[in-house]
Amino acid sequence: MGYTKWTDEYKNRVAELGKQGLSSSKIAQKLFDEFGVNLSRRTVSRYLALILKKWTIFIQSVK
Repeated sequence: MGYTKWTDEYKNRVAELGKQGLSSSKIAQKLFDEFGVNLSRRTVSRYLALILKKWTIFIQSVK
């Protein structure tokens, strides 16, 4: 597997599927089915963790 450029479309779709409660492996499969991009479960998991961290920081700053 090589480097994958995370487009806004990929990022938004991962966030949307994560909010629906899909597992990282299911999100990776959906991205492959929809966009033909081959990502590992771990790659998706790490990106979801990054999104969660950013949202946590944002929510804490609003309080």
